[in-house]
Amino acid sequence: MRTLAEIKGRSVITEDGHWLWRGSLRRDGRPNIYAPDYTHANGALRTQCGMRAVWHCVNQKAVPEGCRVFGDCDEPTCCNPAHIKCTSVDDGKLKRLLRGIYELVEVFPPARTISKTVLSNGAVVYDIGDDVLTLSPQEARVLAELSMGAAGTAVLIQSTNQHLFLATELAAQVEKQGREIKALKAALKLDDDDRQGSLIA
Repeated sequence: MRTLAEIKGRSVITEDGHWLWRGSLRRDGRPNIYAPDYTHANGALRTQCGMRAVWHCVNQKAVPEGCRVFGDCDEPTCCNPAHIKCTSVDDGKLKRLLRGIYELVEVFPPARTISKTVLSNGAVVYDIGDDVLTLSPQEARVLAELSMGAAGTAVLIQSTNQHLFLATELAAQVEKQGREIKALKAALKLDDDDRQGSLIA
C-alpha cells in the first residue's frame, strides 16, 4: 500500500464514514498495513499499525517524537484519516484505555481563583476570577444544599468503591475456604478408606 487510495480500496466504506480494513489484523484487532514508514524506515515500505500507516501516507513525514497515532472512533479496523488523530501522551490530552487504544481527554481552561465572603446582612459574595456573584441568603442556602448533594454523591461513590473492594476480597476468601474444605474432605475420605482397608485386612 503506497497511497491512501490503495488503503481505501482495500476497505469496506460504511454509511457513517468508516473505512473498515479487509486485510490482515494485529492481535489487538487493529489493521496491519504494509506502507511507507517515515518514522522508523525513512519512508521505506514496512508492515505497521494501520492508523500509523494511514498517518504516514497522508503526512509523508515521521510521527513527532512523544506523540501517538490512534483511531478516535469506535471501529478498531477503521482507516479513515478523518478518524485518526496524532497527539502527545504527555500533554494531558490523551488517555490510554487499552494497548493501542487511546481517547482524547476534554481539556478545560485553567481553574480560576474562587473566594467566598459572607456579608453582615446574610448575603454571600463569590469571587470567581474576574466575576463577582452576589447571592441572597435564600439563594446561598439553595447553593449550599446543591453543593452538599454533590459532596454526598462523591461520598457515595467512594463508599461504593470500598464495598466493591471488600466484596471482591470476601469472594476471594470464600473461594479459598471452599478449596480448603474440598481438600480436607478428600483427605478425610482417604483416611476412612485406609481405616476400612485395615479392618478388612
